[in-house]
Amino acid sequence: MTPAEPIPLEVPLILLAVESPSELDGIDQILQAGYTLIHTHAGDEALRLAGERTPDLILLDLQTPPLDGYAVCARLKADPPTARLPVILVSERDAREDELRGLELGAIDYLAKPLDPDILLARVHNHLALKRIQDRLEASNRHLESLAATDALTGLVNRRRLLARLETEYARSLRTRHTFAVAICDLDHFKRVNDTYGHPAGDRVLVSFAAALRDNLRGIDLAARWGGEEFAILFPESSAEEAMIPLERIRQAVSALRIQHGDDTIAITVSIGVTDYGIGHDLIEQLLERADAALYAAKSGGRNRIVCSPQAHQDPCDLA
Repeated sequence: MTPAEPIPLEVPLILLAVESPSELDGIDQILQAGYTLIHTHAGDEALRLAGERTPDLILLDLQTPPLDGYAVCARLKADPPTARLPVILVSERDAREDELRGLELGAIDYLAKPLDPDILLARVHNHLALKRIQDRLEASNRHLESLAATDALTGLVNRRRLLARLETEYARSLRTRHTFAVAICDLDHFKRVNDTYGHPAGDRVLVSFAAALRDNLRGIDLAARWGGEEFAILFPESSAEEAMIPLERIRQAVSALRIQHGDDTIAITVSIGVTDYGIGHDLIEQLLERADAALYAAKSGGRNRIVCSPQAHQDPCDLA
């Protein structure tokens, strides 16, 4: 028997769902080197173990009462947490229609008994190697998606990601009749910081402001770098008045910031405009225009303040 090549990183976990104890012992002997094995004789137990342990590979006998292997495979592939687990079906029947049915249900392979040890080892090794490649590719894709949605300097999401989330929140509000608030923040006299201390100092100010946002927002809130020295915040299931509470904490925290740049100490303030969604009366563009108009009013009113414009039919309020 040719031993399986060692698979690096974590030891793969294989779920063996085989009806016959003697066959299970035989497969154990074949796979005992290089793999961690968990066992069951029952199809329903195989489903439970697959959901709880998330094995790297499932070796599934067609005879696993009370559910047969076809039913188990179908349920695994229908459940999102287990849908992508690779399944090798094992059967005493070496019939084309049986193999085709298993592959159509989502199994990646079909082996007929009696199992050839070398063939079994090779198939298991190859499918695990393929899964490892797929897992790495998915992780890389998730990382790339994260980079594409993240502002490199501040670590906050970027404008595109916030707009996508805003679309989702807008659709959800139409269904649930819950409002949400949007704020646009602008650092006061930020150009003066860059002109006086240089762009590295300006970058430090932006990073410090992003940290103040994180420290004073809920987990469900989403802050984004909107562009330049402008930032936007989405407050799900909040009115503009409710959003003003954390926004005031942010304004005060920013006013208290003292950012060291060499021998210099930089103090900054922020102006904020906030509004909320008038259910059934607003488009997203109107909502953002109203938040931007509130920000302009905050700037015009002396800066370092929050102007709240809840909805078009309500009077604005000013918090300095």
